[in-house]
Amino acid sequence: MNGLQSALAPAGEQASSIHGLFWLMLLVCGAMYLLVLAAVAWSIVRALRRRGPAGAPAINPPDVGLNRGLLGWAGLIVIGLTVLIVASFLVERTIAAAAAIERHACGACHRIPGIGAATGVAGPALNGIATRSFVAGVLPNDPANLQRWIRHPQRIVPGNGMPDQGVTPQEARDIAAYLYTLRR
Repeated sequence: MNGLQSALAPAGEQASSIHGLFWLMLLVCGAMYLLVLAAVAWSIVRALRRRGPAGAPAINPPDVGLNRGLLGWAGLIVIGLTVLIVASFLVERTIAAAAAIERHACGACHRIPGIGAATGVAGPALNGIATRSFVAGVLPNDPANLQRWIRHPQRIVPGNGMPDQGVTPQEARDIAAYLYTLRR
């Protein structure tokens, strides 16, 4: 990359997440578009084959295959939209977590994969935190305990090196959700 940022050449982790979401949306919508074009072509060919003599009445019996096809298309559209909604939710949550991590300067002490500015070495690296048995060596590793630790580390292990940063409950949920994606 030459240093210029554009929609197709993102800079930073958040921009990269949005960039990935854009390509996912393009792929899903493009696939749906191609399927619709194929269905239209199939319908035209089928109609041309079923056309009767020139003077025959134009009334046809209900087309069960067409009804099934429409139902199938409705299902595919719902699945495609669900994929896009879930992907956008995950990207939004990652962006919220990254913002909270940067706002509270977690990266000053911790190395956190996926957060460009989080290159600290004073605290433990947080890669693989999702697979660890304990949080801070004392709490079983589950979402509630990780959120408690993020919000009030001094209450859990008084005098430890991690200060209370004034993290809100929502920020703690976002940060914990992001940290649980770090399995390596």
